[in-house]
Amino acid sequence: QDQIVSALPSEAGPINYQQVSVAAVTIIALLAPLVVYLLLWLRRRSQRNTVLLCGISDSGKTTLYSQLVHSKPLPTVTSMQANQSEPLAVGTAASKRRLRVVDLPGHERLRRQYLDKYKSSARAVVFVIDANSIAKELKDCAECLYNLLTESDIQGRTKVLILCNKQDQAMAKTDAYVRLALERELETLRTTRAGALAGLSGGSAERRLGREGKKFEFTDSGCQVDFACCSALDDVTCVRQWLDRV
Repeated sequence: QDQIVSALPSEAGPINYQQVSVAAVTIIALLAPLVVYLLLWLRRRSQRNTVLLCGISDSGKTTLYSQLVHSKPLPTVTSMQANQSEPLAVGTAASKRRLRVVDLPGHERLRRQYLDKYKSSARAVVFVIDANSIAKELKDCAECLYNLLTESDIQGRTKVLILCNKQDQAMAKTDAYVRLALERELETLRTTRAGALAGLSGGSAERRLGREGKKFEFTDSGCQVDFACCSALDDVTCVRQWLDRV
C-alpha cells in the first residue's frame, strides 16, 4: 500500500530589512529624476497655451484673429499693439482644447517687442502671408520668418503653420509656390547672416537655421512647419483643423 507522505514546507528565513531598505532607496533614487522631469515637462506644456499670429503688416493677421475669436471678420486697422483673447476653443467644434490667441503687430519696430513678451508661452505659431503680394514682399517675409524660426523659445518647441492668405484674390500664389520661394530666400538670408556672424569676434548666440552644407528646406528648420491656404475673410476651417493637432 502506497504511503502518502505529507511534506510541510520549511520555515522561511528571516527577512533582511536592511537589504529591502537599500533596494527601495535605490529604486526611488533611479525613478525620482524621471518623475521630476515628467512633472516639469507637463507644467511647461500646460503653460504653453498661446497661439501667436505673426507676419508682416497687412498680411491679414487681425482678420484671422477676428475669425478665430469672434467667428466673423471685423473691420480692422493696422495693429500697433497686440490683440489678445482669453483662453477659448479655437479649433473645430469637436475640439475642447482652449487656447489663448495673440495677434502680434506686424510693424518691424513692434513685432520684436511683442514676440519677446509672448514667445515663452507659445504652443503654436500661425505665420500669415499675403499670397497675393508675396512676390514683392518676399524679402521682408523671409526675414521676419527667419527671426522667428531661430528663436530659442520657438525652434524645436513650437509647431508652425505658414498660412497663405488672401486666396480670394485672383493673383494669389499657391502654398507650393510660397514654400519654394521662401526656401530660396531663407537660404540666401542664412548665407548672408552666417557671413556676418563669422566676422564678429566672440561669435553669436543666434541659433542657426537648417543643416550646414545643405540647401535650406523647411524639413530642416528645427520645427514642424506646415502650409495651408485660405481667405481669412471667408473661411478659416483649415486653421481650426490644424489647431486641433497642436
